[in-house]
Amino acid sequence: VMTDSRGHLYAVDVNGRLRFEVTATNYRVSPAAVAEIDGHPALVFGTEDKDLYAVRSTGEVLWHAQVDGRIGRALPIAASLESGKQVALVATAFVGPWQGLDALDAKTGKTLWRAPSLLQSYQSTAVADIDGDGSPEILFGDKSNRVFCVDAHGQVRWNVHLDGHGIYFAPAIANLNGDGRATIFQVTRGEGTEGKSLYVLDPSGAIIDSWDLPGGGVSSPILCQWQNEKEVHLLVAGGSGKLIAYRLVQKPGAKVLWTGLQGGLSQPLRTGTNGGEAVDTSHETGVKNIVRISLGTTTIEEPPEGAALVAVRVKDPDGTIHLNLIKPEASKTVSVELLASTPGNYEVDCDWMGANDSTIQSEVSLYRAGAEFTQREPAGSGELATYVKARIAAARRLALTSGRVKDYDTANSEADYDRALMTAVEKVRPAGPIMVQEVSNPWAQHTPATLLNEEGISNAGIQVEMLGNEYASAAIALTNITAQPLTLVLRSTIPNALQFRTVPMVVPDTTGKPQEDPLPLIAEAQTLHLGPAETREVWLTFHSRSLDSGKHAEVIRISALERIAPPLEIPLNLTVSSVRLPDRFTYKHCNWLYLSSIKDPEVLEATIRDAVEHRTNVFNMPAPVVRVNCDGSFAGAESAVADRLIPRLAGAFFLIDGTVEPDWPTGCSPDSATKDKGYSEALHWFGSHMHELGLSEADYALYIHDEPGLNGEDHAFDQYVEAVKRAKAADPEIQVYTNPAGGATPEMVARLEGFVDIWCPDLHLFRLHPPEYAEVFSRAKQFWHYEAPADQRGLDPLGFYRMKPWIAFQLGMNGGGYWVYSSKDYWIPSHDNEYGVVYPGPHGPVTTKRWEASREGSQDFELLVMLRRAAQESQTPQAKAALALIDEAVAFVTRGQEDASDISRHFHTYAPDFKTWMDYRRKLISAAEELIH
Repeated sequence: VMTDSRGHLYAVDVNGRLRFEVTATNYRVSPAAVAEIDGHPALVFGTEDKDLYAVRSTGEVLWHAQVDGRIGRALPIAASLESGKQVALVATAFVGPWQGLDALDAKTGKTLWRAPSLLQSYQSTAVADIDGDGSPEILFGDKSNRVFCVDAHGQVRWNVHLDGHGIYFAPAIANLNGDGRATIFQVTRGEGTEGKSLYVLDPSGAIIDSWDLPGGGVSSPILCQWQNEKEVHLLVAGGSGKLIAYRLVQKPGAKVLWTGLQGGLSQPLRTGTNGGEAVDTSHETGVKNIVRISLGTTTIEEPPEGAALVAVRVKDPDGTIHLNLIKPEASKTVSVELLASTPGNYEVDCDWMGANDSTIQSEVSLYRAGAEFTQREPAGSGELATYVKARIAAARRLALTSGRVKDYDTANSEADYDRALMTAVEKVRPAGPIMVQEVSNPWAQHTPATLLNEEGISNAGIQVEMLGNEYASAAIALTNITAQPLTLVLRSTIPNALQFRTVPMVVPDTTGKPQEDPLPLIAEAQTLHLGPAETREVWLTFHSRSLDSGKHAEVIRISALERIAPPLEIPLNLTVSSVRLPDRFTYKHCNWLYLSSIKDPEVLEATIRDAVEHRTNVFNMPAPVVRVNCDGSFAGAESAVADRLIPRLAGAFFLIDGTVEPDWPTGCSPDSATKDKGYSEALHWFGSHMHELGLSEADYALYIHDEPGLNGEDHAFDQYVEAVKRAKAADPEIQVYTNPAGGATPEMVARLEGFVDIWCPDLHLFRLHPPEYAEVFSRAKQFWHYEAPADQRGLDPLGFYRMKPWIAFQLGMNGGGYWVYSSKDYWIPSHDNEYGVVYPGPHGPVTTKRWEASREGSQDFELLVMLRRAAQESQTPQAKAALALIDEAVAFVTRGQEDASDISRHFHTYAPDFKTWMDYRRKLISAAEELIH
């Protein structure tokens, strides 16, 4: 049984054949606990959407429970506690309002008790009778390096703090002495301050011993025996890549209570073979037979009142079960993709489950024929219809004969596309070989197939309303309605104010879903190639810098090189406001752009130009090397990289990575006073040098350590507090930037008040205790926020990127950002998460929908700030109306964002209605024109 990061659980038999599949979400699914519930096997697993499920291999959902934490990285445990009661245990794996361990009745999913921890836990839960009293205890660890022990009712027995970077893995537990009292072997992730990573505890939680693990612990320790030997061995993997084996002393009657990987053995250690059943390995095995064939989608209407979940079961002719678990949104219909393994007929059952008691409230049976989509053909006539019918027929033959999932998916999607195309052609009836349609929401995914304006471009043309000195985006869809390939040439009457970009797809390995993301410029000579019946989206990037205020009636001309005909003309009506955005923005946009790491001069030039044009105004710079003499006096410095870059970034703000530590000569042994003097000398030289480069103390800050407090209030955080105070003591004028995250509580943050000038907390951390955090953060000189979700290619451009400045405005912040500008060349498919917002290319960055949305969000922030400032300076009725409009617009745009987190953004878009959003923006521009002169 295995799960993946795309929301699936698979069960594969001994021959490598798929027998059971669950689609529970579109993001991480936890490992599954295999349990026997009421005498029948079942799987218990969780998701990042706070759901815990118990499911039989028949596809029957026993129960569905909501917990308070995201549990896609947790490890559910099924265990028998007191009186043989079956309990499902799962720990929260993401920091939130509550962290700890939930115990649920394995038969019903009802919560029995909860045991709190300080920070999130992962896969560290173990159940064993560690004190020999006949009743099991539950052990679990958290990211703050603390091990918790609770009894079968969730009451705390003890907790102990270890050293390291968090407890992620379950301990190994054994009764080595035969006296009923256990020895607990626990590893911590990373090395502690004393280099220890493997700890030995007794049943009371007392530390008996601790050992070094090179590189820290990277998995659970394992208790085992070699064949034909009596000694017990403890195997531990270290971060250095070494596997270390410890021989343990043990007495007769010793028992393994928990191996570290699976629990509940409670059996004497044995020597010799395991006596297991032989497995036939003569046949070829593997998971190559797992295929997922799309049968299309079905719509299930009118869920019962209070329904919280629909479970859709599909049974293949060969007996494979596919289960889709869907939580309905506000709408009264649920669309579900039906999956299968082989062509044939499928029986589909749908069970609605209640919101409160998880009981089945109604049932409806559906029936669907395999590959039904191949029986449908598009309407239409002429050359295009003939071509389309031939293409569908070819796809149908291939899909029905090959049985490969790719062929089914291709035939299905092409049939849907071709039907939509023929319908659009019939409605619009274009006069030439090209059909042009305006894309109503250019930020939406896969627009040409689903969200086209079916009426086509009207005589009024494309309408764009802009501020002065602003970028704006729009999109059109071009369709070749002939059976021959065409080469199009695109031109406009405002070449200095309009760029044409293509919208290709990328497929992140983390999701497997094609994304409209990169926006490369259209090729040389602005030509675009379209195959027969092909639709391509063209992105339009406008800039009003060279345009006067007022209305501009322009034209986009599209010519087909293969046709002798006048070009197709698309009216383009631009309205440029008299209100102009400033050259320097007040919004501080930070996405960790390290220009010093770019060695190619051409790429560096292109990156600076791209960053500045997209309103990046916070840059990371390396700290200089400042040499001091043995008495602490200044001896020289090296800062060539920053000296070369800083003068080219006028008006920017700089984060100096690390602090300006003095470089002591070899052989020096300075005392404490001399160390302080050397550090002060280094900082003062640095401040003077920044003045020479044209900067004041308000233009830069020390970025001493990344994400302080991530593991809670540990020794590392204590050291960070001392480092901040040390910098301020050496030079009170120098600014300090800090970005608390993870386990940084309000009490910890308060220790830094008065020493930090720029707060930039993880937004999710700020959402946990907004009043307490804001009380400290808002009193600083600047207040930003950031987020760092995993693979960002699938995030909604509007709901995340354009949204961030609106959130900053709503929360009284003056900056924001996200990790990171770029991290690697992800044109090439990768199994890793990708945090970058641009595509690094050989000649510089390639923009994306997300990057364009980020820029437009920064522009929105400036409009809101300018309008609010003008309204506050005026006492007119128009000013009062403008302030009310700002409040109304911000409330609409940011509604629901208070529930967003780094993880939840991967299955919720959080994007408001685009048309309503843009209507508000037009009203804001009109109000600004009345008040700003």
